[in-house]
Amino acid sequence: MLLVCQAPVRQIAENPLPLSSVGDLSKYLPIMGREPVRLLLQSSRRNDPFLARGLANLLLSFFMKIQTQTMWWAKRESLVGMIAAALFWVTPSPGLAQDAASIVAGRREFLQYCAVCHGTNGKGKGPMAAQLGIQPADLTQLSKKNGGEFPFSSTYQFIDGREEVKEKGPRAMPIWGAEFHKEAGSDNPEAETRVRERILRLVYYLQSIQKD
Repeated sequence: MLLVCQAPVRQIAENPLPLSSVGDLSKYLPIMGREPVRLLLQSSRRNDPFLARGLANLLLSFFMKIQTQTMWWAKRESLVGMIAAALFWVTPSPGLAQDAASIVAGRREFLQYCAVCHGTNGKGKGPMAAQLGIQPADLTQLSKKNGGEFPFSSTYQFIDGREEVKEKGPRAMPIWGAEFHKEAGSDNPEAETRVRERILRLVYYLQSIQKD
């Protein structure tokens, strides 16, 4: 999937075209780069082809790095899957096996949707971080900032974002609950279930990367 996305990024990186709208830029960029770039251009109220070229080069380099990491994690996922299957048979509860698989799936979601701002290690140093005007959170410190206990519920609600926006108004971070709902299909009766599954995977993964 990343290779398919990279082709148009290379095109704009090598030959920046005059851009008349944010949409003109976003169509050249893979999904991971669209939201941060849209926010950046809207906040600065300009469409600069040289800025687009720089961002495209930055994102292309980042996606190449992610592709390498994704290949490594694909191998790891195979191993985790075997471990999870073994745990399922030797323990009376399948919860541990399910959590192992959820963490791996959450890692994939994180790399696709979150790493561009929060970095591949979750420390808030992604390639778009400097362009956003606010420093993305260090997601490895959530437990430390909460007295040593991972804030599971509030992390879930913050990623979802739909209730927060109702209460506090717009925010810089995408409203992933709404975005995932669109991807699942608004007319899909299972859409909300799919949203919950994806957000839970992200939360399980974030819980697994906490540092002291």
